[in-house]
Amino acid sequence: MAYIVYAQDKEGKEKERERVRFAHRKHLRSIGSMLLGAGALLSDDGTQVVGGLSVINYENSDEANQFARQDPYDKADIRQTMQVQQWDRWHWSNKPIVGGGLEPYVIYIAFSAIKSGLRSQHEEYLRSLNERLQAAGVVRDDKQQVIGELSIIYATNKEEVERFIKNDPYQQSDAYQLTQITRWRCRWWEGRFLLRVE
Repeated sequence: MAYIVYAQDKEGKEKERERVRFAHRKHLRSIGSMLLGAGALLSDDGTQVVGGLSVINYENSDEANQFARQDPYDKADIRQTMQVQQWDRWHWSNKPIVGGGLEPYVIYIAFSAIKSGLRSQHEEYLRSLNERLQAAGVVRDDKQQVIGELSIIYATNKEEVERFIKNDPYQQSDAYQLTQITRWRCRWWEGRFLLRVE
């Protein structure tokens, strides 16, 4: 079962982050192929780390939370907030895009009940983005209620993502709310380190 670990960091923690970066990466590597994806969340201009997103495969939320709390970044008091939530993927690419002028953006969408017909239109629309849609799925709380959706979309900039969202059928619903568009430096995908230089 997939879980997302969505963390936002405290400001001014660059030195602490650098000091424990190796231990953090060692912690991620320790679960091998159970690490589905991981990388830093970046500021809009890509110059600052503002958090991190990991996608992990565990049997239950207790195991997922335990893994997240053992992260050296959390132990070093770098994290401001950290959410561990079940993520039911309805789209997942086995071939991540690396380079080519495109950067992945993590789109965190919150919504309440959505009519099934509209949901089908929404999924069809996102799939029409073809290879730009890296992954998408609904986020559930501890009571298994759908509380939102997390999508990973490749784009040249944040404005391009906003244009994609503007055309999404979900925009027709008053139950839809976009909470955040965050740039993501994806380093791991399905347990494989994507970049040559660490």
